[in-house]
Amino acid sequence: KSESKSDPKSDSSSAAQAAGKAKIIAMYQIDMIGYAPNSNTVESHDTPNHKPSHDLTELLAAKQAQYRLDLKVYGAHNDELTNRSDHYPFFRLGVPAVLLTEPYDTATQHNPHYHSVTDTLDKVNIPFVTNITKAAAAAGIELAGLPKGPVKPATINQMLPLGCRFVRP
Repeated sequence: KSESKSDPKSDSSSAAQAAGKAKIIAMYQIDMIGYAPNSNTVESHDTPNHKPSHDLTELLAAKQAQYRLDLKVYGAHNDELTNRSDHYPFFRLGVPAVLLTEPYDTATQHNPHYHSVTDTLDKVNIPFVTNITKAAAAAGIELAGLPKGPVKPATINQMLPLGCRFVRP
């Protein structure tokens, strides 16, 4: 993302198109994570004074606790980020939405590789990224009302759009 505010017309149009094609009940945007080498803190930037969005932060924290993930979920109310990222157009359409980042000052000010050719996989804190992804996926599964517990790939494939298949690595 650039440092300037995003164009709400184009972003809202994309969000509206997505919302028109599927019933979107929540939006977790995972962005700017993985650089902080010694971090296990994820900031959940929900929209101040909007309980449905803050509830997504609370659900993420509950899932990290349930699955004993090495994460600290921090509910950040950073007004600077409220309308600057891809979660905001969904929020404007009435969809609860949050932006998940590593601590904001680390992500934007201290990452010397930000948006450069040196921003490569060897500089990514893989366990941190994995735990954020697991927590968000678990929250999404609960929000979607999918069955709890292990899910077999055949079951996952039945839930995917036509032509898409889950393949276990």
